[in-house]
Amino acid sequence: MKKRQDLKRTINRIANEWLGKKGIIGISVEKIEGKFYIIFYVNVKDFKDSDYPKELEGYKVIIRTSEKFIPLGKI
Repeated sequence: MKKRQDLKRTINRIANEWLGKKGIIGISVEKIEGKFYIIFYVNVKDFKDSDYPKELEGYKVIIRTSEKFIPLGKI
């Protein structure tokens, strides 16, 4: 299993490459049943799975629709 620091570097690279493209408004990591997944939050209601990678740097990608993100300090 990859180390936490490696995962952080991976997410930073992916964010630099993907944020703002194809409706991606956020990227996170989620642990599901012991495995880490990269989550792309998109503001496209009728997105096509083929527009997004299935896996990046050894992590499976899950696509979720979302509206905009609001920083906690702005609520």
